[in-house]
Amino acid sequence: MALEITAALIGLAGALIGGGISSLTSVVIARGEREKYRHERSWDLRREAYTRIIGALDRSRAITAHIADGYNDDPHNWYKSKANENACAQMVEHFHAARSEFHASKLMLSDDFSSLYEQMNRSLAEVDNPNLAPPERADATAKLMKELVPRMEAMAKRELGVKL
Repeated sequence: MALEITAALIGLAGALIGGGISSLTSVVIARGEREKYRHERSWDLRREAYTRIIGALDRSRAITAHIADGYNDDPHNWYKSKANENACAQMVEHFHAARSEFHASKLMLSDDFSSLYEQMNRSLAEVDNPNLAPPERADATAKLMKELVPRMEAMAKRELGVKL
């Protein structure tokens, strides 16, 4: 009888230990899955934010180049043209879209990217000097955007782990 009780106790102890190990394994796996999901979700949010910000800035960059080219072709007529007015309105619209997305996603963006974005805005404010003639302002804006947007894009790709 003692042997049967010993065998039963050993079986019970084995079941308790096995159940404990199984429960602990389940908890560890669940935590790992939650951490993996949180990491993937934050990567997705960051990717979406970078895509929208850089997309809007890239459209602005293309428009600033178009505006500068318009001044190179015929400065006087371009300044007064409806095409210039429309291009400037589109450029501002895309800058506002980028700014809106930047502020909406600020928590997901890296400090380096945020600093570069703020540097771009400071540089654009300096270029928007009323003492500069419109063709000079347009050319300076186009050069600035041509330099900074690709840098921002490369930075975002590095941060997201996208192969360049």
